[in-house]
Amino acid sequence: MNRRIAAALVAASMVCGVGLGFLISRWNDGPADADTATPPSPSSSTSPRSGTPDDPSVELKIRPGGVGLIEAGMTGEQALSTGQVERDTKREQMCEGIYYRWKDAEARSALDLATDPDGTIVSIGISGDIYSTGTGVRIGDSLATLRQTYGDRLSSVQSAGYDQDGVFVKDGDRWLGFLLDSARSGVDDSTRVVFMEATKGNKPGLMRDGC
Repeated sequence: MNRRIAAALVAASMVCGVGLGFLISRWNDGPADADTATPPSPSSSTSPRSGTPDDPSVELKIRPGGVGLIEAGMTGEQALSTGQVERDTKREQMCEGIYYRWKDAEARSALDLATDPDGTIVSIGISGDIYSTGTGVRIGDSLATLRQTYGDRLSSVQSAGYDQDGVFVKDGDRWLGFLLDSARSGVDDSTRVVFMEATKGNKPGLMRDGC
């Protein structure tokens, strides 16, 4: 059974100050073009916080297609080589397939990794306000803020299924989707972001299942 990141549920959790499952995070503001900047390669020695990219506490920035050193489309081996993630053996005991989780406990409470059957990273989900894009966009920001930040790059409001709505930013074949809290009152400039998803190739579905 699919476990939706429902807009109303996430919004309620934000009001109560409660994080959701395996999603949520935060970081410092970056340069104006950081939302689409290419992440350092695993062999780079220019980590923003520690200088060592194998340190799982390296600064995490959300952008189309990725978060921190992790990019959608990475093989499991490539993802592990960054030092930011590890095999999620507990999840593998409950669900068929190959799964990964973030090493850092704070990141693990805020970010999730969706994989295909061979363990390739297909998307990264973000829920909560403790991580942001390089331009400072984070969970809880309004649609007006997204429009001001991304301008013509931001898509029109589109159905995300299950009576939910979203907007999207595309950079080449990399995507960043924003799920809007539109379940109760529709969408206007004050509507808040309740979930983000970074993908490569395929447009974000803005949903998660039980495994």
